[in-house]
Amino acid sequence: MGGTPRYPYPRDVWSPAGGWWPHPRAWRRNTAVAAFGLVLVLTPIFIYSEQISERPEDAARQIPWRPWVKVRANSMTSETEPGQH
Repeated sequence: MGGTPRYPYPRDVWSPAGGWWPHPRAWRRNTAVAAFGLVLVLTPIFIYSEQISERPEDAARQIPWRPWVKVRANSMTSETEPGQH
């Protein structure tokens, strides 16, 4: 049970998945560092995106996770009628 026994393999072989027997040291710490880095990079992007986002009209129902999105004023009132300058 358990497949083939471990055999000697070349040490200079590298793969992103970890090679033949992937047991990376400190994988929990490395995962936490990667998650923290993602949060650090994506938070400002999310904040900027929410600051510039706007809806062309009110939603038909309340969207609980998007209460801070600005609703654009009626765009038809700012435009001139066809033929008027």
